Amino acid sequence: MVMNSQATFKASWKLRFEVLDTTIALYNENGNIINEVHMMRQRNRFAFSHIKEMDAFVLELPYGPDGKYCMLIVLPSPGRFITEVYRKLMKLSLVNIMDRLGKDTQNFGLENIEVRIPRFEIKTYLESSLDTALTKMGMSEIFDWELADFSRLTEEWVYVSTVDHYASVHVNESGAVASSGTTVVFVDTLDKTTSDSGGGRSSATENPIYSPGFIANRPFIYLVIEKTLNLLCMVGLMESLQRNV
Repeated sequence: MVMNSQATFKASWKLRFEVLDTTIALYNENGNIINEVHMMRQRNRFAFSHIKEMDAFVLELPYGPDGKYCMLIVLPSPGRFITEVYRKLMKLSLVNIMDRLGKDTQNFGLENIEVRIPRFEIKTYLESSLDTALTKMGMSEIFDWELADFSRLTEEWVYVSTVDHYASVHVNESGAVASSGTTVVFVDTLDKTTSDSGGGRSSATENPIYSPGFIANRPFIYLVIEKTLNLLCMVGLMESLQRNV
């Protein structure tokens, strides 16, 4: 038995990038590898802050006419590694980050800045990678053919064999398309008993630092947010990037 779930997000920028303004630019992957990418750019008024606790700059790019959804671009300060900033980001609440953007906008207004972000597309497929994470979250019994109990879901005596996850995001001058899905594979315990003779178990607050431009020419973090509930819809790390997008 297989159970699937899927979510899709598609939206246009409130302030679109002009295709004719996109140029070929250098992207510094890790200090040693430098690639050419398609760099989108525009100068406009955006919510922008420096979050001292993360040692990173945060830019809000709104979607649609109402700005209900947005993409946050978190750009580490020069010399900082993206993994370090990501760990700090996970310790901060999304509410605090959005509040900081809101307060800075209220106190200082939207920043008229030069924004440059690469056009990118990412596809990932994580096979069985969620098994360990779910086990650490206290859900180990669902993977145990002796202990799993899905009697409310099916009359068959099953357990979870694998949990796979895929995600994709495509960001261009018009907006973004993102999708993700999870596949849960159930196995009948009869198959387990037959194959394993005898059984067995498998185991912040300061004035923002203003910048003449927000230039994402190095690894950054992106988040898709529903603003009314401060709901995180998607998060990803942009590290390796090439020009073929």
